[in-house]
Amino acid sequence: MSRGFAMFVSICLLSISVVSASASAQPTESVETLSTKLPWTLEAGTAVSIGTAIYLIGGFRGGYYSDRITRFDPVNLTFTNETARLPLPLVGVAGVWTGTEILMFGGQTESVNDVNFTLRFNPATGAIRNGTNLTSSRAFSPTVWTGRYVYIFGGTVGAGNARYDVLRYDSEMDRVDVVTTASIPIYTKDATATWDGTRATLFGGGFIAPGGGFAVMTFDPATERLSYVNGTGFKGVEMGSSAQIGRYAYVFGGLEASVGIVNLVQRLRTGSTEGAQSPANLSRPLALTTAAVVGDRAYIFGGWTGGFSDTNQIQMLRSTESSSPVPWIGIVGAIVAAVAITVTVLLLRRKRARRTQPPGAVPPTGD
Repeated sequence: MSRGFAMFVSICLLSISVVSASASAQPTESVETLSTKLPWTLEAGTAVSIGTAIYLIGGFRGGYYSDRITRFDPVNLTFTNETARLPLPLVGVAGVWTGTEILMFGGQTESVNDVNFTLRFNPATGAIRNGTNLTSSRAFSPTVWTGRYVYIFGGTVGAGNARYDVLRYDSEMDRVDVVTTASIPIYTKDATATWDGTRATLFGGGFIAPGGGFAVMTFDPATERLSYVNGTGFKGVEMGSSAQIGRYAYVFGGLEASVGIVNLVQRLRTGSTEGAQSPANLSRPLALTTAAVVGDRAYIFGGWTGGFSDTNQIQMLRSTESSSPVPWIGIVGAIVAAVAITVTVLLLRRKRARRTQPPGAVPPTGD
């Protein structure tokens, strides 16, 4: 009876520990529209966070293509134009922060031609210099920094076509290579991507054909291969922006096929299929926003509301992962289960010893 009971308790508690270890609390999220506005309306700009500030690069500002690089201070909510400028006014520039430089790639000119520029901007010195050009021109390319390489995924060519190659930029060697083991699937114009420290996650994609566009893909730099992530419930959108806060990637707004511009904030726990629509939406339907993260806050700048209307709004999503008692239940369960197993083993040994001892012997004490 005691052996059966102990084993039952052990199995139950071990099951609790296994299940609870995989459970996680949902983040607490809110979206706030700041009273501070951009100095201009903004569409199709680029935001790059250096951890303490955000740099806004190019974009369609106040109705004109811009060559400016502007520093946004999220503490004082101020804007400062850098002396350095882009070589010409551009929208859809790709940008990443390496820890010392902001690297910028491609972009689209006012005449709807793309460029193949690689630019390296040092915020500490204010200097900007040229890097090795990309293998071909492109704009609006999802781009991530892995700590060693920059990966540039596809992009657009002019007004309607798309690139399907993946490029690798080595900032130390200033070298651009085509990744031969990966190519972007069709219908991927105007996608967006985040980096979680291990993998790139790509979201959305343009609807070049009716019903086109993918929902979620991942890219593993160890194998340099792309994989679909199914079952996330993500809606395929184009012209959305994205940001990574902790374990969660967020996609802001965008253009959804057969729906139009949306105000959805979609969330994915990267490395899983746990996707959901956040309870916190944007203040209005927006596409062509740009977003960057400082701490637990993603700042979403500007956006296109449709037609000829842009906005100068700054919205801020705050995402906080609350602590959950469930993992602690798993830890306690594992400890109790281990104790129960130990007790069971001791009981079995004692019973076995009693069955095998000679008549008149002193029962073992278990010491």
